[in-house]
Amino acid sequence: MPIVNYYIMEAKNYSKAKGKAYVKTEKEILDRAFKAATAEIRRKRFIKDNESFIKTDSSQRIEKFSETLRADLVSIEKVFPDLTKLSDFQQETLKSCYDIGAIRKSIASLKGSAIAIRKMERAYKGRIYNCRDPKRVGFIKKEFFGRAASFVKRDKGKLNLLKEVSKFIERMPPIKEEFTSIIAGFPNVGKSTMLSRLTGSTPEISNYPFTTKAIMMGYMKIGYEEFQFIDTPGILDKKPEDRNEIEKRAVAALTHLANLIIYVADPSEGCGYSLKEQEKLLEVVKAEFRGRGIVVVINKADACSKEQMGEARKFFPSGIIIGKGMETEAKKRIIEEIIKANKEKAKEEIPISANL
Repeated sequence: MPIVNYYIMEAKNYSKAKGKAYVKTEKEILDRAFKAATAEIRRKRFIKDNESFIKTDSSQRIEKFSETLRADLVSIEKVFPDLTKLSDFQQETLKSCYDIGAIRKSIASLKGSAIAIRKMERAYKGRIYNCRDPKRVGFIKKEFFGRAASFVKRDKGKLNLLKEVSKFIERMPPIKEEFTSIIAGFPNVGKSTMLSRLTGSTPEISNYPFTTKAIMMGYMKIGYEEFQFIDTPGILDKKPEDRNEIEKRAVAALTHLANLIIYVADPSEGCGYSLKEQEKLLEVVKAEFRGRGIVVVINKADACSKEQMGEARKFFPSGIIIGKGMETEAKKRIIEEIIKANKEKAKEEIPISANL
């Protein structure tokens, strides 16, 4: 098997075994190439000062060095995540931190370096073949090593970028391509409790790859379909002007993910925010997720007075009331809204020709 194909297969197997793409550093690539070039190679016995031996030995070492370098450079494209297969959410998350064009150019540059090294290998092997002075052969070999290594050193920044991006993609939350409801509202209004109530399980926690903020995910099956719920603590509970650049990126990514917004309000105001402030945040969320359905849930009803619930009704007249003893009816109404929104989404996705 040609060595280039062997190392590509080796890289693929490593990636599958580890469940991730491994991009070697400049040092790892060069160390492996020099090790391969200096390894003992089985060959016919020649007298070491024999001109034929010197030329054969140097040519084989040049070939081994070249093949190992090229294999590592070419294999990166094979093991690197396919950007076209990322979801809209993942692509937006990636674009918020990296230049996609620069990533593609880096991969193309590595392939270009591999091609250039191959051409140079042929030229230097020709020089050795035509060399009449055995003492010059060693200098030609070293010159090739230096020039070939310079291509990898030149690509150091690109290798570092691809390594960083591959790690970034690995750390992306395991978002599914399912109908997704985003749970929003101020801190301590009961969003995580709402998530648990809807899904009946402990939420899965995963960090955004570019921030310490975590997202909480849960899933519910309705009939044959699975529905995804996401709570984003520390992201959607701020006014846009109070968010830092990283949090703005997270919101931008979420706009590609949300099919429905479940906004949780706390009429007891025990969360530390007045109903007026909670209403203002709802307007912000509506503006950011324009075109998505909004379901308002008035939480902690069992801990509120009649006056507080009356005030809540003024601010959120269509809100679904939930509290202890009301979970079943409230959950039923929320599910009805989810099914309704899912049907609307399905209609939007059906091409016009399908109705003809």
